[in-house]
Amino acid sequence: MDNHGGSGLFPSAEAEAIFYHQVKLSHDKIFGTVGGPYNIDSVAYFATAIECFYYVQQHMRNRPRFASREELLKFALDQIEVDGLVLEFGVYSGHTINITAEKLHNKVIYGFDSFKGLPEDWTPGIKAGTFAREDLPAVRENVQLVVGWFDQSLRPFLASHPGKASFIHVDCDLYSSTKTILTELRDRIVPGTVILFDDYFNYPDWKRHEHLALQEFAAQNDVKYEYIGLVPAFEQAAIRILG
Repeated sequence: MDNHGGSGLFPSAEAEAIFYHQVKLSHDKIFGTVGGPYNIDSVAYFATAIECFYYVQQHMRNRPRFASREELLKFALDQIEVDGLVLEFGVYSGHTINITAEKLHNKVIYGFDSFKGLPEDWTPGIKAGTFAREDLPAVRENVQLVVGWFDQSLRPFLASHPGKASFIHVDCDLYSSTKTILTELRDRIVPGTVILFDDYFNYPDWKRHEHLALQEFAAQNDVKYEYIGLVPAFEQAAIRILG
């Protein structure tokens, strides 16, 4: 369940006025004074930022902010309280899984990826096959790669790897892939499980992908959670399962 940060979007009328003044200044800086129709594609990210501002004010107002995805990742790893599986979905270059493996050097970190790129189109301009690579990335010794599409590799993996999910890093972009992950891990996701979403919000179509998959999963399984951190200048957010 979403964690609400307060009863109103702004702490005071003055804060609200300052916000809208800054919005106007940003608008004029980017677009100038517009006397006619906007180019819808040009304003997409600006409109999304305003939409996400309201979402953050409602659900993440007092949560820790981080300047980069790497900082949030390290913070999220520090919040681990469940002994269990550490999983990353969407390895690509190995950058974030190596950060995880270095920080949790006494744990085996499992990284899932087909390395064939996205199985379907994501956002405009990012087509199926994006992020494909011909070779496997260089990873630390305590990383084990599970190569294949999630809907084919995850269930067999779980059959031979018992235990709760301690930490899940979802970096697969798509609704369908995220839904597969959460559905297959339903019985492994327990109170205390930390989940980091790499493409959760702050881009056009954000409500149709990782965000939507989480909302549906929580509603359908009566799962409660709290936000524990975010990167306001990018797309990442982390949650902790409450029950």
